Amino acid sequence: MQIFKDCLLAADVDGTLVSNGKICPRNIQAIKMFKDQGGTFVLSTGRCAAALGQVFKLMDKSLVGPSIVLNGGMIFDVERQEVLYAKELTMTSKEYARAVYEKLETVGIEVHSGADTYVIRKTDATEFHEDYEMLDREYVTFEQIKDKPWNKVLYVCDNEQDKEKLASLMTSLNNGETSFVCTRLAFDDILHIYYEQLPKDITKATGLKELARILKIKKGGVFAIGDYYNDVEMIQFADISATPCDSPDDIKQFADFVGGSCKDGAVADFIEYLFNTEVKK
Repeated sequence: MQIFKDCLLAADVDGTLVSNGKICPRNIQAIKMFKDQGGTFVLSTGRCAAALGQVFKLMDKSLVGPSIVLNGGMIFDVERQEVLYAKELTMTSKEYARAVYEKLETVGIEVHSGADTYVIRKTDATEFHEDYEMLDREYVTFEQIKDKPWNKVLYVCDNEQDKEKLASLMTSLNNGETSFVCTRLAFDDILHIYYEQLPKDITKATGLKELARILKIKKGGVFAIGDYYNDVEMIQFADISATPCDSPDDIKQFADFVGGSCKDGAVADFIEYLFNTEVKK
């Protein structure tokens, strides 16, 4: 009998599965075991589909099922290279990017449209982000891409002051047609701040719910692990959830299990916890 038959495990990438550009070998071994026992392992990330290529330089792509990208705004079939589900920003909310370009000259602006990445304003911070995620990008003006479908806008800040100015501007502009999430990436002890604009009501939880429907996963078989505030809704939605020990303390209260650190294999710890839980049942 396969212990994880008809089960789905969604794992955040940066800070949960990947630490400083590396995946702990324990994680990969545990994911193989989870799959061998009938489970479907997927990624749930703010990254775009094109940025998953960097992950697959660290682990075998065959271990990963259709995954949640753009913080829940898209589900991408990794094997078939096919979009299964996607939400788009409205024409009105695209204008927020124009306002940021005109009023906040130090904030970088990336637009994610399907598999394409467009840069409206290039900064050192956007260059790091695109190089880190190994993204092909095209430098454009707002007018050149305003009629394309936009799935996410990523505003890249160099410091907290820029992020606060950006948040204040977005609050003044928001007409209820869009959602926002702030994420961060620590690499080589440098903190990178990302402010993401998504379609209305989109979260990793909405993506996970849709993916569970697509894969016909029954209640009780949805598992998730994440480390940051954009993971909270997903952690709350999952039937069993986890977070690494190095996540913020106020996120740990929502998880059923707290594993070790990301760099030491928090995903493996969670899979071992799930295995022991299922064996006891």
